[in-house]
Amino acid sequence: MMTNKSKTLNYIAIIAMFTTAAGGTLENSAIQSFIEAWPNISTATIRLMITLPSLVSMFVMMFIGKIVGTKASYRLVTIAGFGCMLIGGVVPFFIHSSWFIVLAFRTLLGVGVGFFSVRNPLLMRSIPTTDLARFIGLGGMAGSLCSVIMNPLVGWLTTLGWQYAFLSNLMVLIPGILAFFFLKEPEATIEVQEVSTQDKFPFPKQVYFYIIIQFLATMSLYPMLSGISTYLTEIDIASPTVAGYMLSIYTGGSLLANLFLPKTKKIFNRNLLFVATILPMLGCLGVVYFSNIGLIAFSILISGLGFGTFAQTLQLYVGNICDAKNVAQASLWILAVNQLGVFLSSYFIEWTAHWPFFKMEMQNTYFACTLIYFMILVVSYLSRKKVIAKIS
Repeated sequence: MMTNKSKTLNYIAIIAMFTTAAGGTLENSAIQSFIEAWPNISTATIRLMITLPSLVSMFVMMFIGKIVGTKASYRLVTIAGFGCMLIGGVVPFFIHSSWFIVLAFRTLLGVGVGFFSVRNPLLMRSIPTTDLARFIGLGGMAGSLCSVIMNPLVGWLTTLGWQYAFLSNLMVLIPGILAFFFLKEPEATIEVQEVSTQDKFPFPKQVYFYIIIQFLATMSLYPMLSGISTYLTEIDIASPTVAGYMLSIYTGGSLLANLFLPKTKKIFNRNLLFVATILPMLGCLGVVYFSNIGLIAFSILISGLGFGTFAQTLQLYVGNICDAKNVAQASLWILAVNQLGVFLSSYFIEWTAHWPFFKMEMQNTYFACTLIYFMILVVSYLSRKKVIAKIS
C-alpha cells in the first residue's frame, strides 16, 4: 500500500507525463524555417519532420496497449520512453548533416512518444472513476501549458537557427526525472488479465466509433497547427515568432478546455461531445473568412478549446464504459489514431489545398475541416443513443 505522500508524488509524476503529449510536434512553428533551410526538399517531405514521429508512435501505442500492465510494467515503459524522446529529440541539434539522419532520430522520438502514451490508461487505473474528469483535466492542462510555453520559445529558438528548434525536446527531462523517482505501478495491476484474442470485440463497440471520429477530427484540424505559419505567410502576417504565438493561443484554448472539464461535463454531460464538435467548426470558418489578426487569433482559440474538450471527452467515455482489462488498450487505440491523423494531415492538406472554393490553399483546407466536423456532429447526434456515454 502506498502512503498518502507517495500517492501524491505518484499522481504528480503521472500528470507530468502529459507534458509529452505534444512530443514530435513542438517544432510546428519552425516549419517555415525548415522549408527555407532545405529548399531542395518538397514541402510535403519537410512536414515529415513533424508527422513521422506521430506515425511511428501510432504503431508503438497499438503494440504497447496489449502488453503494458501485464508483460511490461508502466514504469519500465515510461522510462524507456524518456530515453527515446531525449535522444531522438535533441541529438538532431548536433547531427543534421543529412535529412535522412534527422528523420532517423525523429523516428526514435516517435517511439518515445508512443511509450509515454501509457499516461492515459495509467491515470485511469490509478484514479477512482468519480475523480477521473478532474485528473484528466489536470493532465490535459499540464500538456496544454507546456505547449503554451514551448511554442513561442521554439519560435524564438528558430531565430537563432532552424536546428535550435530541436532543443525544445529537453522539456522531457521534467517528466522523465519525476517518473524515475516517483512513478508507481497501479495497485490493481495483478488483477488485470490479458484480453482474450478470441473475443470478436475486445472492448465495447462504442469505442470503435470513438476511434473513427478521433481520427477524422485530428486529421482535419491538425493543419491549424502545422499549416498556420504557411497561412500567415500568405496573408502577410508572418514570422516564426508570430506563428509560435498563434500555436500558443490554440493550446491556450485546449488548456481552458481541460481547466473547466470537470464543470463542463456536469453542465453538458451527454451533450458535451456536440458542443466540442461545434467549436472547431466555427473556429475554422473564422480563420477562413477573417483577415484581422485578432479575429484569427480568437478563431484559433475556440478551435483549441473545442478540440481539447473533444479529445478528453472521448477519454472520459472510455474510462466510464471500459473495465480494467481493456481500458488501457481502448485508450491507447484512440491515442494511436490521433497520431495517425497527425501523420495523414499533411496529405489532407495536399488533397484539399486545390479545392476550387478559395484562392488560398490553406483556406480550402480549413473549410474542408469545417465540413468534416459538421459530418461528425450530424452522425454523432443521429446515433447518440448508441454511442454517447454518460459521464460519471
